[in-house]
Amino acid sequence: MKIAIVGGGISGLATAFHLARLLPAAEITLFERAPHPGGTMRTVEREGFRFEAGGNGFLTSKPHTLALVQAAGAEHLLLRSSDAARRRFIFNGALHRLPESPPAFLGSRLLTLPAKLRVLAEVFIPPRRAGGEETLQSFGYRRLGRAFTDTFLDAMTAGIYASTPADLSLQAAFPAVAALEREHGGLFRGMLAKRRREAGPGGVLMSFRGGVGSFIDHLAGLLGSASARAAR
Repeated sequence: MKIAIVGGGISGLATAFHLARLLPAAEITLFERAPHPGGTMRTVEREGFRFEAGGNGFLTSKPHTLALVQAAGAEHLLLRSSDAARRRFIFNGALHRLPESPPAFLGSRLLTLPAKLRVLAEVFIPPRRAGGEETLQSFGYRRLGRAFTDTFLDAMTAGIYASTPADLSLQAAFPAVAALEREHGGLFRGMLAKRRREAGPGGVLMSFRGGVGSFIDHLAGLLGSASARAAR
């Protein structure tokens, strides 16, 4: 049996890996136009510094990624995030620390006062009644305002998906956020309701020794030694 997989990002690599285990006799060819596998999951070294071209890790509360790491025998590469290094910054002409509390948000210079008031007005925005898909950008503009979306949600989606809010489906990429509006009528109402029932989202942020690229290289190496091969 011959199987072709188009795209050598993490989805293509994971698909090839699982198929190679399920169908060891199959001839699997993975096509990727870039000179390296992994898509946006790539680690770049420059002058002693390490940069991630896309996402820099995953939460252990998302079981599928951790299961892939374990199945690939890459647990030795796992690197837990440091509790002492949880500060995040957004560059908007200058580095601004990501606010982690309501007082810090109100004091942040990332948004103007009118933009902050627009965020606070989210509690008065009626829920969307129309069905079907909605982009994260459309959702953000509608519930939180353009400034918050273009500043905070853009940075968030770049770090998680190496994408932009305009290119992501809210329902597919952030189903829990869509559920807050659907079940509680808004984000703040939903978060308050969940806070009464749950302590937090759970999970630990994990990455890999040497960056996410080390796991990509590990996975690609397994495919190279199995019945799968890469082609450009």
